[in-house]
Amino acid sequence: WFLLLVVVGLGAFGGHFTIGAFTSRLYPREVRSTGVGVATGMGRFGSIFGPAILAGLMAMKLSPVMVLSVLAVPMIICAVSVIVLSNDAKKREI
Repeated sequence: WFLLLVVVGLGAFGGHFTIGAFTSRLYPREVRSTGVGVATGMGRFGSIFGPAILAGLMAMKLSPVMVLSVLAVPMIICAVSVIVLSNDAKKREI
């Protein structure tokens, strides 16, 4: 279960720290600040509802491995998104 804990932790921190870098390259200059704000807002949405979802999973008396497996799914999606967006961001001009 330690590997799952690492995946969840790296996904959460990695996703949070790359939001500004990638969104600033993906949006045109005219709407760049709005794009970064919306992306950051979506991250805040997750930080608000994430603990409630975690509490719900723990209330269901799931094993720690099962809880971390459920939490690892969005983190893996985040990691794949970062890889895809980084390839797209390299092609764009600032």
